[in-house]
Formats: sequence, C-alpha cells, structure tokens
Amino acid sequence: MNNLQEILAEITNSSLYIELLEAKNIIASNPVYLEEYKEILMLQKKLVQEEVKNEVSTSSKLRLEYLFRLEQLKSKPVVKQYLALLDELNQLIHSVEGIINDQLNLFE
Repeated sequence: MNNLQEILAEITNSSLYIELLEAKNIIASNPVYLEEYKEILMLQKKLVQEEVKNEVSTSSKLRLEYLFRLEQLKSKPVVKQYLALLDELNQLIHSVEGIINDQLNLFE
C-alpha cells in the first residue's frame, strides 16, 4: 500500500497535475465557460430525448448545433489545454494501472 501512496503522491505533485488543476480553476471561475458548458449539456439532453423518440429531423438539427457549440467551447485556449492535460493524465493513470495489473499477474 505504501508504494501505491508514493505513486499517487508522484502524480499529484507532478507539473501535469498542477497545470491541470490550474486550468480547471480558471475554467471554474469563469462564468462564461460554465454557462456555455451548461447550455451544451442541455442541448445534449434534448438530443438524447429526441433520439429516443426517434425524431430524426429534430435530432439531426440538434446534433449539428450540439457539435458546433461543443467545438466552440473546446477551441478556447484554456479549455483546449485542460482537455489535453486531462487526456495526458488519463493516459498516465492507464499506464500505471497496466503496470499494476502486470505485477499482479506475476503472482497468479
């Protein structure tokens, strides 16, 4: 368990994690980003509802609007940076998980 705590400490003290938190805080403190995200989630919910009802014409229009608004938000530099850092962190965690699984498989 001690090794796992060391790994977690390494990750949470890494520049990657610190940059990720900084970007997250910038986004969270900006009401414009939060409002845009909230609107995108509402569009996503409407889109799912229309697809469940099998409303093809409405869902097609909603899908285009949803994707357009999502790309607009993702094009903002801090959001783009946050998503790239988040992806990098997820890859790191996946790699650590793979190493742990490989080590556990040695005992089987």
